[in-house]
Amino acid sequence: MDKGKVVVNKNKRNEGKTYAEIMELENDEKKAGEPKEPKEPKKEGEEPKKEGEEEKQEEKIEPIQENQRLYVMNLSYKVTHDELKEHFGKYGDIDNVEIPLRKGGGGEALGISYISFKETEGAISAYAAMDKTYYQGRKLHILPA
Repeated sequence: MDKGKVVVNKNKRNEGKTYAEIMELENDEKKAGEPKEPKEPKKEGEEPKKEGEEEKQEEKIEPIQENQRLYVMNLSYKVTHDELKEHFGKYGDIDNVEIPLRKGGGGEALGISYISFKETEGAISAYAAMDKTYYQGRKLHILPA
């Protein structure tokens, strides 16, 4: 390996004499204070992917393929069936929309919904496009149901 000399301390004094400390470093070692280089250039608006993130994505898609149903969380308490059908209908034909209500709460929604698609592709594309996006001012969290 190639070695390079680096000045560590300039003007160091010992017994009235001034000198500079010189240290030899291998090329793969970093100098103190030098910024680390990123492994891959980061594109604008793109978050770095963590290890295993793609595997988690695939694990979530498997249950969607089985029953074509999504569990949508953090919805507005005033959302309607028609609004959800219209919003999620862009990705495929919707078979059913369920909005559970609070017990004894006068019919107020829980802020969640179950959306069943007629085809698997619609459910997968809706999940991929809508998870962690904003709808009616709230960030949606979608899981396979």
